[in-house]
Amino acid sequence: MGATWNPDLAREIGSALAAQVKSKNAHVLLAPTVNIQRSVTNGRNFECYSEDPVLTAELAVAYIQGLQAEGVSATIKHFAGNESEIERTLREVYLIPFEAAVKHGKTWGIMSSYTKLNGTYAAENHWLLTEVLRGDWDYDGIVMSNWSGSRTIAPQCT
Repeated sequence: MGATWNPDLAREIGSALAAQVKSKNAHVLLAPTVNIQRSVTNGRNFECYSEDPVLTAELAVAYIQGLQAEGVSATIKHFAGNESEIERTLREVYLIPFEAAVKHGKTWGIMSSYTKLNGTYAAENHWLLTEVLRGDWDYDGIVMSNWSGSRTIAPQCT
């Protein structure tokens, strides 16, 4: 999809996928995947749109709008830093598609990544979930962990 550079097509695909989701009597699609393709060792690059955060953001917003216009929730993933456990450029590169999905796409769902961010799993990371997502972006939708992305229900003591 990223190679098309076509938000209208992404919106159309989102709408078509909504029909498939409904045909299964489901209400949520675990997509889109908007992680940035910066490493060839990321085995899930094929699910992502591109290495460009602005292009990825535009495609993601359109995809989400197409899906949710049909009453099916998007669950943008993998929030965030799924590309690297040592990423330092989150605000400048990796968070751009997620922020656009929240502010412009009005995504109803977000899936956290498996990885750690500054030593804490993304699904348990106070800075990422509370300060950035809920605080800076004013997100009030659901956040789910990736299948084994949560390790504890209480903060870890050091």
